[in-house]
Amino acid sequence: MRSYPLLSILMLFSQAALAGIPSPSKTARPKLPKEPSQSVIAADNAFGFKLLKLIIEHGGEENVAISPLSAATTLQMTSNGARGYTQAKMLEALQASHLTMEQINRSAAELILSLHQKQPHTRLRIADGIWLKPGFKFQPDFLRINQTDYKSELGTIHGDPSIINNWVNRMTDGHIPHLFSSSDLRGNTAAILVNALYFHGNWLQKFDSAQTKLELFNVTPQQKERVPMMHQHGKYSYLKTEEFQSVALPYEGGRMEADFILPNHGVSTRGLLNNLTERWTELRRSYRSDDGEIAIPKFTIVSQNNLKNSLESLGMGIAFDPGHADLSGMAGNKGDLWIGKVVQKCFLQIDEHGATAAAATGAIVTMKAVLRPQNPFQLILDRPFLLLLRDAQTGSILFMARITNPKTRS
Repeated sequence: MRSYPLLSILMLFSQAALAGIPSPSKTARPKLPKEPSQSVIAADNAFGFKLLKLIIEHGGEENVAISPLSAATTLQMTSNGARGYTQAKMLEALQASHLTMEQINRSAAELILSLHQKQPHTRLRIADGIWLKPGFKFQPDFLRINQTDYKSELGTIHGDPSIINNWVNRMTDGHIPHLFSSSDLRGNTAAILVNALYFHGNWLQKFDSAQTKLELFNVTPQQKERVPMMHQHGKYSYLKTEEFQSVALPYEGGRMEADFILPNHGVSTRGLLNNLTERWTELRRSYRSDDGEIAIPKFTIVSQNNLKNSLESLGMGIAFDPGHADLSGMAGNKGDLWIGKVVQKCFLQIDEHGATAAAATGAIVTMKAVLRPQNPFQLILDRPFLLLLRDAQTGSILFMARITNPKTRS
């Protein structure tokens, strides 16, 4: 099984009762661009690297997996309802201060259309939903933009969470069957915004299961675990610098790829992550085709992260501040609504048939010039590493993870 469902949820709370859920207006949008904005995709990816770094700093040394695309999409949908200083700080957190909401929305719409194009041997689904509290008057433009550009489904919040849970379960192909409890739908919950992302694909060059062997993985210098390690020889898209080695493995269909990034000895994943934030686009262009040998551990992890502290560290604390957040573009007046919770849940798996994502820890390390190997390279993922699951056509990073111990599920 090669499945990568990811869910982002954002819950909004209120202190003022409003009235009615209107139908969104039918105003036509201008014609969309042919391709998603590379400026928006670069911002989404930079946001993902920074978010992963902060989650690692707040959460310790365990495995961590996130989706930059899913988290950014959820916050972009919400930003359509933010105004003034609140919206500015949300865009700052999203690394998108230089962009307008119109640019972001148009790019999101085009990216969704692009990702939903049929890809041979690959299943990819991105879905958005907004559940609204009855008795509130939501701004028609907020609903129109999110329905038009993000293809959001609209629903009504009831005391029973099964309606939303069933939608989540369906969108993630059964991998996240239960997310909400009744306490999440308490009386002052005004809206719930959800993004679900699901990927299922096979390697273009599958691993031979007969070559998979139990081998040591160095969790720390003091802790070693025996894990099933997959082996393969071939020609790969490869990069070697003085800080890390990386190999990109394509999936069938040719559009999706996974980058396995192994820090060199003495380089921490946390520090490496800092450098990737600034230089990922440049470094990705430096990959070259080379012969080599790779060894990758099989693993399955389930990761759930509360993003509030990390998002506050990125500068958008005002959006979580009751009485001060300005989400009047969604409903009511300034101070009536605020963000109460942002969480993300992810299931990631890698085996001989398909692959997943990885993330990082570490000190700041300056990357030097790219070094080309003189002989066939060897990349053995036997210590903590990073993994990115990426759309090779647009450059959008769907999943990102830091794997410290393949033997554990979290």
